Amino acid sequence: MLVLAFHFGHVLPPPGNVVFALGWVGVDLFFVLSGYLITRILWATRESPDYFVNFYGRRILRIIPLAFALLAAYFWLALPIAHHFGYDLDRDGSDQLWYWAYLANWHNGRHGSLTHLWSLSIEEQFYLIWPSVIFAFSRKKLRRLCILLVVLPFGLRLILMGVLHLSAGIAGMTFCRTEALALGALVALSGEIPALPKLAIPSAIGVSLIAVAFGTEGRIMGIYGLTLVALTCAGLVYQVVNRAGNASLFSRSLRSAWLRRFGKYSYAIYVLHTPILSAAMHFYAKAPTALRGCALFVIGIACSYGAGWISWHFVESKILRLKHFFSYDRARTPSSQALAA
Repeated sequence: MLVLAFHFGHVLPPPGNVVFALGWVGVDLFFVLSGYLITRILWATRESPDYFVNFYGRRILRIIPLAFALLAAYFWLALPIAHHFGYDLDRDGSDQLWYWAYLANWHNGRHGSLTHLWSLSIEEQFYLIWPSVIFAFSRKKLRRLCILLVVLPFGLRLILMGVLHLSAGIAGMTFCRTEALALGALVALSGEIPALPKLAIPSAIGVSLIAVAFGTEGRIMGIYGLTLVALTCAGLVYQVVNRAGNASLFSRSLRSAWLRRFGKYSYAIYVLHTPILSAAMHFYAKAPTALRGCALFVIGIACSYGAGWISWHFVESKILRLKHFFSYDRARTPSSQALAA
């Protein structure tokens, strides 16, 4: 929802576009959630004889079909049609292997409708490596590794962006963006981490100050802000995990039906929203008025939700029935809700 507001916020008139200028932090929140949930599942099932087969089988069924359908529709259908009518002639699709191989975050591509796939590329690279790491290391060594993976990306960005003054694509490189995933994994592997919620509020204040002083994107935010955002999101996830199931207003609000529906359709919404965004930007550019911008903001998000709903009910849910071939031993897993992810 944060990412939707950030992207479609570009068609809003001021100050609306400023309000959602930090919506990109939704990706980092997703990384923390993913690091937590995937690590929790992997640790609980690491003794299973089908540990690797089950994990990769379930991930492939969940991730690959929809993402590959988007790539096929773009490179094999939309782009040739655009070329036929004389549009986007500078985009010949010769770089599409980067996207099919989930390496988009290492590639400064020119395909605007696919730029959001950088985050899915990092996620898939995490899925590829992390099961073997969980399988091989003890809990103590894993916690130490997680701390290293929080410190390492900050150091790399400081050197590459602060000292060498490089900028293009640095913040999207996998080893420069591991702190959110690592913090989520650390929450899954640890009991009490009292420092985490204590760091969340000052980290959020720090991000806000950087945004006001230096902008919501750019070098300073890229060096320091990403670590502060990860700490903020990790503190939030830690609080949610520790309050799960209780009767507080905070917990009950996160169990609301409309949020759970967004959660169910969120993957498809994220994958499919950028073509809708491109259409919204096109219509807005024709007559950039405040009323049109507000209307396109609402319509764009509604259409993205609709695309996610259609994808889930007519495509994804059918494919996910095959997960029974890769079933976890539920006695060893933390919860059925976690496994559904």
